[in-house]
Amino acid sequence: MPALILASSSPRRQQLLSEAGYHFQVVPSDFDEDSLGMGFSPGDLAERYGYVNRSFPDTDLDAFVESLASRIASFDKQAIRETKRFVDVASLPPDFEIAPEWNVCLASIMRPAAQERIKKLMDQGFHKTGDVENRLGYHVGQLGR
Repeated sequence: MPALILASSSPRRQQLLSEAGYHFQVVPSDFDEDSLGMGFSPGDLAERYGYVNRSFPDTDLDAFVESLASRIASFDKQAIRETKRFVDVASLPPDFEIAPEWNVCLASIMRPAAQERIKKLMDQGFHKTGDVENRLGYHVGQLGR
């Protein structure tokens, strides 16, 4: 079974996962998830486009997550494990399908133009705490200007 990494330092989330019987490692992320949308997709727009199945105002999110996590933590642990296994079987492609796509991705990253862009981002502070990490979408957009 792969290791579970909790990318949050929330004591409540740690407590809920522990109570649910999960063993995990806490590795807080400083990644700004908003950068995935490159500043163009607020939650309600992402919901309308079908990127997410629902969105919440920040003020409601913690209560929703706590309620959902508590509900899931109350389920039978074996039932959760078996259900997760079936979901993985139904939703994850087999390794032989992933390998060609992964190879294309790696080849794309290794192209000189991509390497040049990656180097520019690294020189600007990508993979370090700061503005490039927090606003990655913006900085990627600035590379072509």
